[in-house]
Amino acid sequence: HLLNDFQPAAIKVGLLAGQAALKLVSEVVQVTTGIPVVVDPVLAAGGDGTPLGEGSIAQGILRQLLPFTTLATPNISELMVLATADHQDVDLSVDQANDPQETLAARLLADGCHAVLVTGTHAPGDAVVNRLYRTGEDVVGRSWPRLPGSYHGSGCTLASHIAGLLAKGVPLPRAVDIGQRYAWQTLERADKPGRDQFLPRRLWREEFTIADPEE
Repeated sequence: HLLNDFQPAAIKVGLLAGQAALKLVSEVVQVTTGIPVVVDPVLAAGGDGTPLGEGSIAQGILRQLLPFTTLATPNISELMVLATADHQDVDLSVDQANDPQETLAARLLADGCHAVLVTGTHAPGDAVVNRLYRTGEDVVGRSWPRLPGSYHGSGCTLASHIAGLLAKGVPLPRAVDIGQRYAWQTLERADKPGRDQFLPRRLWREEFTIADPEE
């Protein structure tokens, strides 16, 4: 068991293929109290929207994982699925005074999640607007120019970088802000190795030179 070998400074959770994986990860998260947990609730493939994992995985994430989560980073589609997993009676047309996205995020917060960063990559428009929701705090929104093309790994890049910053002790709002900036810059410099999706260039800051061999 990894926890017998070292103490992690943060945990980042991504795609969970099924209930067995969810059970194992949630057990680890629940016993490693006091460290940040970032959950990127991947429920569908980013390219074509193909559902991933078992059908009930969203309800499992909501019940077993999010109550112990420091930050969840769903896109708008994932937010909808998670927020209604235990609340099938949600009617977003009833309360016209509030933003439906805020209503859905509030449900995750009420279920125990400490903070929710909703990413706007799947929403229409020339800008990608991400919003950070926390109980009792003002909503913090950041807008980024929408880049052309389709990308694989943007959500993972964002969540992983934020988790790394939290592991170093960076406060959550600051980590979220830096993480968004970093993720956008990796997408701006993304590579396209084939004919399909772009891949974030996560090491874009690194400059490599090949020196002449010593004679």
